Amino acid sequence: MSFGSNLQTLRKQHGLTQEDLAEALNVSRQTVSKWEQDTCYPETDKIVAICKRYSVSMDQLMFGELDQQEPSVTDTGAGAPPLSREEQEKYEQHMNGFSIAMAAGVALVLLGVAVLLLFQSFKPDLSGEEFTSYDTAGVAALLIAVAAAVAIFVWFGIQHEHFLKEIDLSAVRFDKDTLDRFTRRFAALMTVGVVLILAGVILLICFSESAEAALVRLTSCFMLLVAISVFLFVYGGIQHSKYFPEEKARQGSAPREKLSDAVCGSIMLVATAIYLVLGLVWNLWHPGWVVFPVGGILCGVVSSLLNVRKDEK
Repeated sequence: MSFGSNLQTLRKQHGLTQEDLAEALNVSRQTVSKWEQDTCYPETDKIVAICKRYSVSMDQLMFGELDQQEPSVTDTGAGAPPLSREEQEKYEQHMNGFSIAMAAGVALVLLGVAVLLLFQSFKPDLSGEEFTSYDTAGVAALLIAVAAAVAIFVWFGIQHEHFLKEIDLSAVRFDKDTLDRFTRRFAALMTVGVVLILAGVILLICFSESAEAALVRLTSCFMLLVAISVFLFVYGGIQHSKYFPEEKARQGSAPREKLSDAVCGSIMLVATAIYLVLGLVWNLWHPGWVVFPVGGILCGVVSSLLNVRKDEK
């Protein structure tokens, strides 16, 4: 068999599209298509990367009969030797740090909103249009939080992308007891997150008739609970990909995952901009904060739709 046929066989066995493989190798989809048609061949470093990703030798890839092998979509790591102890520890340390950083970045934005609302509650006249020192302090806190979050996303995002290029996810191993413990911990994280949000909603409903200043402070507390919940959701989700990397290995570095991240990031930036305009121009800090939970819901819808399209493909 030719190199192109073997490459196409391996790609399909692992449930990847040409776009998925192209993204993982930092080339265009058209380039992958030409490889599979044998109209051109990849550079040596790309061939090595392909062999490492699919756990085949260079001879097998270039001259083997891979189309006669049994497909293995559900067990991508079966043929890959496990990571060394040092590599496994490095992987776990990286994923733990990345989980905390990404979760903290998202929570920071929501904490900035909570601090802004808290400052707003101390204004002598909440309905007044005069821009006071409390407004200045609150907006400054929000902008600092957003700037810090963006810095975290960029810094740790670049490091994570570089790290994934150096490690074979199909070689990551965890024993059954470790996976069982994480599954229980993951369920607990998700449960606590949901309970905190529901508690915040109940709190707002119960005290909806309170004085305006008190209601704004309660809203600040609600945003704090949302920030904690979102931290738990994001942290738990990334930890899940740490313990079950075979799902990511099957999909590769899917373009739709990056598209989802980009769209959700844009939605939250737009929500922040809308919130600032509502507050600075019309003094609608409350109930303008509603744009953030709405933005979160839209992010969830976008991610779900993209995942559905990916599964259909």
